[in-house]
Amino acid sequence: MIGLIGPRDSVRAIQDVATRTDFAGELVPRPYEDAAQTSALARELSHFCQVILCTGRAPYALIADDPDVSSEVQYISHSGADLYHSIAQALIEDGGTVPKVSVDTMEATDTIFAFTELGLPEPELVELSADGSGLDALAAQHRALLADGTVQAVMTCVSQVYADLAADDVRVWRISHTRPTLAEALSRAHLADQLVRSRSLELGVVLFEIDEAELRKLSSFERENTRLTVHQHLLKLAHKHSGRLNNLDERSFLMTVTRGVIEEAIQRAKDNQRSLLTEFGGEVRIHIGAGTGTSYSFAEANARQALEFTKQQSTPHVVFPGGQVVAATAQDDPGFQLQNTSGPVLDLASRLGIGPLSARRLMNALGRLGHEPITAQQLAHAYGVQARSARRLLASLCEAGLAAEVGLRAHPGAGRPQTVYEVDLSQIMVETD
Repeated sequence: MIGLIGPRDSVRAIQDVATRTDFAGELVPRPYEDAAQTSALARELSHFCQVILCTGRAPYALIADDPDVSSEVQYISHSGADLYHSIAQALIEDGGTVPKVSVDTMEATDTIFAFTELGLPEPELVELSADGSGLDALAAQHRALLADGTVQAVMTCVSQVYADLAADDVRVWRISHTRPTLAEALSRAHLADQLVRSRSLELGVVLFEIDEAELRKLSSFERENTRLTVHQHLLKLAHKHSGRLNNLDERSFLMTVTRGVIEEAIQRAKDNQRSLLTEFGGEVRIHIGAGTGTSYSFAEANARQALEFTKQQSTPHVVFPGGQVVAATAQDDPGFQLQNTSGPVLDLASRLGIGPLSARRLMNALGRLGHEPITAQQLAHAYGVQARSARRLLASLCEAGLAAEVGLRAHPGAGRPQTVYEVDLSQIMVETD
């Protein structure tokens, strides 16, 4: 399911678009009257929605780093088409002219380009605070620019700012999402939801190992009795979690489950509740390590790594694909990242000024795009970043001699042409082999 959070009019617009697609049944709408309600709504939705879609940057900024929100959080950014639509409205209302305005929460380059391309006065840009808590401050910035005569009107993406300014008879236009923007955002959220669901069905392996030193203290009869007791208890756990149990040797057992089962066990452990990773039978210590992966061998290899961390730190650990290591404990443990990158990848990361894991992600994204020329927008979608970040990455690739600008690609509708880049994917792969 996809949770939907935003002001009532924005939520209604998205629902209207969803009824014309196949996504209507996937939405769980939670409109708010005040942005301060965002965190509470998101925490409720995170119990049953894999993805939460915010209607704009303001609600997103309030919950993006909330530790109590476990869902993937996305927001619908305002596109150039949305801005052009609002400018068109202003032109119609003002008889073909637009006064100098202040504009908030839009990408600076695109905003300035849109106004100057149409021969309109360059706008003043107003930014939302990083934590999204400054909606009053955002309105105050607009008012200050109006008061000193810098601007004569306002364009805002934020419904609450629009309502506050309109109540004071300020000339203000709301930058609303166009239907294509909303349809594209719904499609991205749907794909993210499907990805989370498929990821939860990844293979999971949990290794249980009776502590060898403690086992040696027991008599032969006690050892066998302990092993049988543990085996019976693990069989019940395997049945409970729809898994399968294999006996590796006299003190080791392997259970196959899904990633979703392991993630639920981690969450229960963090909530100080009994879980697959913290409950077991017998009087002796049992070391538990879990891993997930797209294949059985990959998941088992990660589980064996996790088992080593468990023995070192006396707390069950889980290793995920990509090298993320998490401790199944109620204590505040942020986990850590395995070093899983090679020297050449580190060199590429250094040349581009990014981290090694980001370099690996970039290589994967470029690999999916193939050898055809690309735009920053295409890389942004494949890599999972904003367009401006993708442009910076492409500029870094150009500086490193691994890409080059080869032309421009015009939009089918309004908007400036996008620069087309040819990336030397073969050279990148050679350098990182």
